[in-house]
Amino acid sequence: MSEFFTSAELQALREHRIAVFADRLLIDVQPPLPDARIAEIQALCEGPLPPALLDLWRLTAGGELAYDLRAQMDGNEEALSWSELFYDGSDHYRDLQGWIEHEQECAQDAAAEDGATWNGKLRYLPIGGFEYCDRIYVAVEPGPQAGSVVAWKQGLPGWTHALQQDGIATIAPDLHAAFAALRLETDPGEDENSTGLRVLEYLDERVSDHGMPQALADRVAAFHRRALVDWRGPLEAGTLADTPSLATLALQHALSHDDAGLVRRLSAQGMRFDAPLRGSAQPLDVALMQHAYAAAQALLEAGAPVSPTALHRFDRQPPVALVAALLAHGAVADALAAHGGLDGVFNCAGGQFPAPLDQISLNGWNAVVQNNLHGTFLVSREVYTQHMRQHGGAIVNMLADIWGGMPGMGHSGAARAGVWNLTETAACEWAHAGVRVNAVAPGWIASSGMDSYDEHYRGVLRELKTKVPLQRFGTEAELAAAVVFLLSPAAAFINGSVIRVDGGVPNARHSWNLQQAERGQAYNGFPQYVPPSLFSED
Repeated sequence: MSEFFTSAELQALREHRIAVFADRLLIDVQPPLPDARIAEIQALCEGPLPPALLDLWRLTAGGELAYDLRAQMDGNEEALSWSELFYDGSDHYRDLQGWIEHEQECAQDAAAEDGATWNGKLRYLPIGGFEYCDRIYVAVEPGPQAGSVVAWKQGLPGWTHALQQDGIATIAPDLHAAFAALRLETDPGEDENSTGLRVLEYLDERVSDHGMPQALADRVAAFHRRALVDWRGPLEAGTLADTPSLATLALQHALSHDDAGLVRRLSAQGMRFDAPLRGSAQPLDVALMQHAYAAAQALLEAGAPVSPTALHRFDRQPPVALVAALLAHGAVADALAAHGGLDGVFNCAGGQFPAPLDQISLNGWNAVVQNNLHGTFLVSREVYTQHMRQHGGAIVNMLADIWGGMPGMGHSGAARAGVWNLTETAACEWAHAGVRVNAVAPGWIASSGMDSYDEHYRGVLRELKTKVPLQRFGTEAELAAAVVFLLSPAAAFINGSVIRVDGGVPNARHSWNLQQAERGQAYNGFPQYVPPSLFSED
């Protein structure tokens, strides 16, 4: 029972698919999980389901959260996305049963790698997260860790300041404590980028379209806002440095508002500026990336450390005095020259998740487009402006089998189509500097990334080779060979082109029955190549 809402209010909220658990708000909630389903899940686990999880499931089988959560992972300060509680029958990336099956496969594969036999019981149960990026687990194995809540975050190898490998952290000893760790770092009523803005949008929709009384909606918003963290009070009292987490929030506010005065106040109260603030990025790096140049100057005055690559955080014209100060404190003017130049670049960073267009959230769309399209543009632009404009070179961009659209992955298709147009444009604009820009468009390549999808999509993948004229998947080496060719002098007269490495998929027609391939052997130039585990299940 909530101390904030009356029983009648809680009942009214439930009619609007709103619930309260552990003093935190859940929206778009599902009905309770049936006892029979709970018993089925219990049978899959090594130990008993924690009482707190049972309390949650008997309140609601799933829903949405709109709070901030942070954890230390591999020395990084990582923001975790726990916006979803998985439930049966949801779409691809929120389906509880789908994630349970995924964990069962992972546990079986891990046991096989260790030469052991898996007993068929889960030790960690996935209960929520955000799409394919972050997941929240409850420990369901007997022992001192039973009931604890663990977060997993996907690594982004090669990305500056990001986790270079998947990260894991225990965030609370039980589910009630995990909910207590959820907070609002910024006021959704004032900050358009606040995580909590989703609650205000949901309430507006319930009031306008479903008859929710405005007075009740206002009480819900006030309840939600109770999770807002107050760092201003301790700042005024001069005790902010006693609570590092609050001091960190104050610093984030200073940088997002380019508030040099606040930075100086934090320094005067004893705050240090040498710990990671976002991922592995220290405060000065974050300030430069956010164009908070006045705050950056204040950080320098306070003795904040300067990374050798600090100058490469600029993506617009910086103040000359700030650049001089950074150079005086150890920033390197030309990191490319320090490493002997750059001859070629392969823009291959990417990431996506299977989902139809009507089930892709704006955050999910932005994450894929920013990764696949924006990342390619930013790297290409910096490589050109900082080195290749004076020295020439070759750039190869990664596309995909986008011809005719990408049903089921429209965000990735749109982003890769943008990369293709970017490739053609750059090939023309940069040719005068001796820079060639081309692309490769892989079809279905048998890479380890295939093992990251859920069981439903793994089943789809296993059947795809029947749609390939060559009747097989491509290998990583076959794709790499095309990239090496385009980067090499042998392709000196190839510019603005794309090499399809897809086995002829776009050439297949419904009017022609593909036949079983009789000859043809895959090229594997990587001796340590290991096929995806999903193919061993055939």
